[in-house]
Amino acid sequence: MPDDWDISSVHYLPCLSYTLGGHVVAPVRVLIVDDDVDFRAMLRWQLAKVDACDVIGDAADGFEALELIPTLDPEVAIVDLMMPGMDGFELIDRMLEEHPEVVPVAYSAMENEHTRTQLQSIGVEMLTKSGDSEKLVEAIVRLAPPSREAPAST
Repeated sequence: MPDDWDISSVHYLPCLSYTLGGHVVAPVRVLIVDDDVDFRAMLRWQLAKVDACDVIGDAADGFEALELIPTLDPEVAIVDLMMPGMDGFELIDRMLEEHPEVVPVAYSAMENEHTRTQLQSIGVEMLTKSGDSEKLVEAIVRLAPPSREAPAST
């Protein structure tokens, strides 16, 4: 995204449905959790172009994410691992305990096989920020709850 773009006033219109495997389904409700405001904005901008994802909110740390989850009801949370305050590791532990209906996806700049193995052992997928966004979208759709019927059209 160019540096001179001011996306603070951009409004995103959610997609109401899309087709997956011949079925019309609602987009996956996504919460972005990252302490870097520019990265959150860039990721929101990237995912806004994808019918399969509806970014319903973002949080700067784990504490804010835990406050937002009951209100926003996300299906998937994209979680940065290295954040001040409550980091992504603690947030993922708390989410698995307190909000098991939300699927966390660890999203980090660090490439560490030990961390990846540790997260996989608790059923959490890890992707790197340097990877391509298509892999992130694929993971979001694959990990989202399977029964997401699209809202009835009027």
